[in-house]
Amino acid sequence: SLSVLLADNADYADLKSISDKMLAQLEDERVALDDTDDMLEHALQRADALAEAGQIDEARRIWQSVVDLYAEDDLRQSHVARSRTALDAHKSK
Repeated sequence: SLSVLLADNADYADLKSISDKMLAQLEDERVALDDTDDMLEHALQRADALAEAGQIDEARRIWQSVVDLYAEDDLRQSHVARSRTALDAHKSK
């Protein structure tokens, strides 16, 4: 998301370059670890527990992060769908 905001803006070219490098490093590490499904499952369980405890804003941040980061990842669509369902069920008022 940050790269999209900084794209085509010469004033932020340095920041975009740093952001892109950091994202590439994170992606390399994620691929190396390849435990994304376990990480997402744990995060979603944590979000569910937060929601049950009445901490809806914190839970929504987790669900929205899953959607933002994995919406275009074909292998993670079950996690994205679960997050979207939870977001719909816990809409901000």
